[in-house]
Amino acid sequence: MSTHHFQLLKSLNEEFGEIHGEPIYKRFRRWQSVKSPEISLAQQSYDAKWPQYFEQSVAEFTRVLGSVHFSLEHIGSTSIPGLAAKPIIDSMLILESEQDLDQVEECLQKINYNDWGESPVHPGVRWWWSQSSSPIQRVVHVCIRGNAWSPAAINFRDYLRQFPDKRRQYMQQKRQLSESSASSVAIYSLKKAALLYRLNGEANAWRDDINRS
Repeated sequence: MSTHHFQLLKSLNEEFGEIHGEPIYKRFRRWQSVKSPEISLAQQSYDAKWPQYFEQSVAEFTRVLGSVHFSLEHIGSTSIPGLAAKPIIDSMLILESEQDLDQVEECLQKINYNDWGESPVHPGVRWWWSQSSSPIQRVVHVCIRGNAWSPAAINFRDYLRQFPDKRRQYMQQKRQLSESSASSVAIYSLKKAALLYRLNGEANAWRDDINRS
């Protein structure tokens, strides 16, 4: 890690300390060991077909998971209308019971998803990537209801959907970072983290205000 990256990590730690209960330094060490398929960090203008691709995933998972109790959420940048994004449909598969994990993993394998181990989003969340990239890449993050990350991801999505100025701010920085970063997903994520964590804090407070009203 360069001196610049170390200073950035130090400033993140001083400002936030932890994210979803995970210390910043531990989080970055975990990111360095995360595995993923080869992906481009290039941003693409928003495509109105992205929600349709997600709905295809909903239909497919509903068909194969049968009696498993779950919910599926479209998250990440492709879930936010008007936001430029890497053309990857990020889904969050929330299970009601940990006992369903084995069955879910078998079903994902049957529809040609590969297990790439722990997702960068949170400890204990695994991500599965579709073997097909046609017409678009898809990844599903599998977690159990009650984890600290999933409500924050939904709050962030809904907050940027609601406030165009925040959406523009996030989009501009992502474009700059995707152009300046090397192919390292970990370094890209580190550089993006400060704005992401600040916006996530705003989104959580916004949701709390709504729930109290």
